[in-house]
Formats: sequence, C-alpha cells, structure tokens
Amino acid sequence: YGLAGSFFRLPAGPSSRMEIDQPVSGATMDEPFVLSGWTLDETAQFDTGIDMVHVWAFPAAGGPPIFVGASGYGVRRPDVGAIYGEQFTPSGFGITVRDLLPGTYRLVLTPHSSAWNQFDVAAARTITVTIARPVISQPRIAIDVPGTAAIVDPQFVIAGWALDLAAPNGPGIDAVHIYAYPDPGSGAQPIFLGVAQYGGSRPDVAAAFGSLFTNVGFTLTASSPPPGVYRIVVFARSSVSGVFASATKDVIVRNPGFRTVAPVVSASWQIMGVGDVDGDGRADLVWRNTQTGDVAVWFMSGSSVKGGALVAQGVPAVWAIAAMGDLDGDGRADLLWRHTQSGDVSAWLMDGATIKQSDELSPGVPLGWQIAGIGDAGADGQAKVIWRHAQSGDVAVWIVNAATVRQSAVVAAGLSLQWQLVGVWEHPGDGAADLVWWHRQNGDAAIWRLDSTRVTQSALVVSGVPVTEQLVGVGDVDGDGTVDMIWRDTLTNDVSVWLTTGN
Repeated sequence: YGLAGSFFRLPAGPSSRMEIDQPVSGATMDEPFVLSGWTLDETAQFDTGIDMVHVWAFPAAGGPPIFVGASGYGVRRPDVGAIYGEQFTPSGFGITVRDLLPGTYRLVLTPHSSAWNQFDVAAARTITVTIARPVISQPRIAIDVPGTAAIVDPQFVIAGWALDLAAPNGPGIDAVHIYAYPDPGSGAQPIFLGVAQYGGSRPDVAAAFGSLFTNVGFTLTASSPPPGVYRIVVFARSSVSGVFASATKDVIVRNPGFRTVAPVVSASWQIMGVGDVDGDGRADLVWRNTQTGDVAVWFMSGSSVKGGALVAQGVPAVWAIAAMGDLDGDGRADLLWRHTQSGDVSAWLMDGATIKQSDELSPGVPLGWQIAGIGDAGADGQAKVIWRHAQSGDVAVWIVNAATVRQSAVVAAGLSLQWQLVGVWEHPGDGAADLVWWHRQNGDAAIWRLDSTRVTQSALVVSGVPVTEQLVGVGDVDGDGTVDMIWRDTLTNDVSVWLTTGN
C-alpha cells in the first residue's frame, strides 16, 4: 500500500548557490552603500534553506578582518524562482555597509544553511571595493508602540525614537516617514501613513547615548488603514548623511465591527487548521496566504485574539497543511504537510510561532492515500496518523514519534466510503485511541479502539440516526476520560452532545 516505508537519503551537506548583484567587484563606493544579491541551498525541502549571510571585510593594507554584519534575508527574487523553482523565490539578501574607514577591502559573503545549521564556506563569494570617504552616519532607531504582532484599532499610535550618533551636536534626525505594507511579502503597494512628529523628550535614550540625544522621540497616529495584516516601516532620515534608516513591526488592524473574534484579514488569508499551538490549553488558528504561501498563527483566548505572529514566508503552494496534532508529546499542536504532486509528507514541530524542528516523514506516498486525522501523542509519546484510501476505502495508521515514523500498517481493508472518520481521540494514560465513524447514508455511528497498529475493539454505538443529524466532532466534554460525540441538526442548527461511558 506504499505506507510501510522507504525513507529518503539525505545529502552529505548543504549545496548553496550565491551571486552578488551590487556593487561590482573593483568599485569605489561612498558610505553607506547597499551590498545585495541572492543565495539558496538546493538541498532545502520546502523553503530556500538559507536564513542569513555573514559579511566580513579584509583590509588590503593588512590587519584583522572586520565583521560587517548579518544581512537581511527573504527579499522576493522572481528571476531566481524562475530558474530554481518557486520555493526559492524569497532568496534575496541585502545589507547596508557602513563604519569602514577609507581604504580597499576584500568583502567575503558566506551563506548560513538553515537546513544544516552551518555556514556553507564552499559557497562563499568575494568582491573587492574601495571606500572613498569615512563613515558619516551611525543611525539608531526603535519602535516602542505598537508591539510585535499587536492587534490594533484602525486608528492607532506609532511611537519610538531615532538618532544618529555621528551628529556632533545631536540628535541627527530631520524627518521620520512611516509606511504600512499590506500582507507582508505579497508585494502589495505600501500605504503612506504620514510624517511623524519628532523631538519628544526621551530621558531613557539619553541615559544610554548621552544628553545630546534627549529629544529623539517620534509619534504618529495612523489614519485608519483598512483591516488586515501590515508591516509598519519607520524611515528616519539622517541630517548628517541624508540617508534613511528603517525599523519594522508587524501588526494586525482589527475591523471595528468585530469585537469578539477579530481583525478581518484580506481574502488571500484562509484558516487551515485549529489547534493549541502555544500549549495554553486553548485552540489557536493557523492561517495560510494563498497568494504568497506565508503561514501565520493567531493565539486565541476564548473568542478573542490575544496575539499573532508570522510563522514562515513563501511556502510553495504545492505543499498543503493536511492535519494538525501533537506529534511529539509536548502539549502543542504541530503541522503535518503533504506535497500535492509528489505525495511527500513532512512535519513542523511547533513551539508557539516557532518551528523548532522540520523534517520529512516519508517521501512519495501515493496520492490515493489521504490523511484523515491525527491522534495526539499520549502517555507513550507516540502519535497516530490515520490514513484513508480514496478509492478502496482501506484504513491505515502511522505510529509517529516527533518527526519519525516508527510503525505503519493497514488496519482495515475495503471499508465502505460511506463511513466517514469524524475524529480521533487519544486515551489518557494508555496510549490507545478511539476512532469515531459516522455513516453518511444511514446515520449509524461506530467506535474503533486502536491499540498501536491493531483495532482491538469495535462497536456500533447507535444506528439509524436521521441523516439531518450529523456527527460533527468528538472530545471529552464532561471530563470523565471517555470520548463523547457532538451532533448538529442541519435543519434547526441545534447542537447536542452524547456522553459515553467508554463501554
């Protein structure tokens, strides 16, 4: 049935590609200047495989190398994606080079492979540049309000501070412009929010940088951008160099007509799963942008959104979130992905909005097999991924520990496709799971007890329920340690719960 398993063989290490677009080698540059290009790791499974580029400057006159910094990464490069594949589109990088004294330098750029958690020295690139004049700008900028992933009303305050340490008499900033970029990473046109008021007293900043930099605060009240997800970018212009420095914060602007659940995002964002991602005992919402592939999470508290964060950018559309469940037993829901063309199955093990591990579980599972549900990892630390064959009706199970398939087996052959798996409920304490089935044609409901890869018990719970009553969910509603069934009447919309005893 194609489930038992051949596992793929990993390459021996990263296989990175890098090109520098600007400046050209041998150029003479005024500081500050932008060093940019693109890089990727061809061994990456579903992203670019790179998370940063380190830049070092080696003086031609001799002396120790100078660490210039780690570049920003993730700029969309459709030209690169057209050659290497869509997943490598957000492969651009850029860094502003400043603080180098006049002279000639050999700049060495080395990509860091996130897939292998190491620098790929073999892929490093080198250019030579000459700095024509000394550094004239040392900007510092910070956004205090709103906080990262904050959910804000349509009119909200943006505040922080900005300065240029190169200004001999402080504060070194003569303008602060603020923009909002809708759906970060989508390429949508930014909205100009306005010119911030600058010069507010900030004794806390002065305590860190000196009394010349006391009046460095800025503030602006945003003028009602439409509801949605935005990246707020604050540009502060140095009065010394005339160059803008920037800082960013991602926020969610709520729809004022929605007080209980929340901000309305653009139609390109769709809910792909519900599960307790942060381990607080409350279900959270996982979103996917159908245009950019970005993945985000809303952390819920009842019917209110208490926070949100971007999980990943630019996941190729051929990868779909197939199910959510706790795969590693840490009490947090993880994401199970399926490649819609190759059939590959991968897992993201989550800790809030952080992907703490991502691995392929198995390559090339035939597309006739579909993931029907997940039983959370129980006392034995093993989760159960339930499969259903779309043509034959066969039912199979993977026993999964974190991102490893420990066992796989077909547990039932030829089950009528009229039987629909409604839910998988993991027994506390013994590692067994209940599979709850509903017959869409005659209204019957049944439960299978699954112990590892064997169905040890099965029972028809009720027969002949009117088809207007649909079995829509399972869970331990009364807290007695047994699975209960949730029904909905499609005519009246009434919802009822059947409490079971486990027998």
